[in-house]
Amino acid sequence: MVTKNDFETISVIGKGSYGQVTLVKKKDTGQLYALKALKKAEIVRRNQVEHTMTERRILEKVRHEFIVKMDYAF
Repeated sequence: MVTKNDFETISVIGKGSYGQVTLVKKKDTGQLYALKALKKAEIVRRNQVEHTMTERRILEKVRHEFIVKMDYAF
């Protein structure tokens, strides 16, 4: 099972009201990924739980050259 501890932080790519996106490197392969970390309390406070879960379900299934592929979720 892959966890956030399997990644090394390189830099912050962007910040938003719900969290931030960080460039990370997978320790065992050296592969680069964008890691989106969300603030749960902020999502709940703004009543965006269902929206966030829908985004995750869509990214789990969609495979298209113009849409970012989700490899891991934790």
